[in-house]
Amino acid sequence: MTTEDPAATGPHPTGETTGETTGRTAGGGRAVLMAVGWTWVGVPFAYGVWELVRKVAQLFAG
Repeated sequence: MTTEDPAATGPHPTGETTGETTGRTAGGGRAVLMAVGWTWVGVPFAYGVWELVRKVAQLFAG
């Protein structure tokens, strides 16, 4: 006869959760942080790509 740890099998028999995080946040703070982060990286990257395209065009245009 084996006994299993009830906390390891998921929700408690009463339907309550153990309080573990599921990866979702309560507010939109993380979404704002992600938007700022992508902007912080994306804007300089886009500018660099734009400058690269301009310089390549100049190189091959003569």
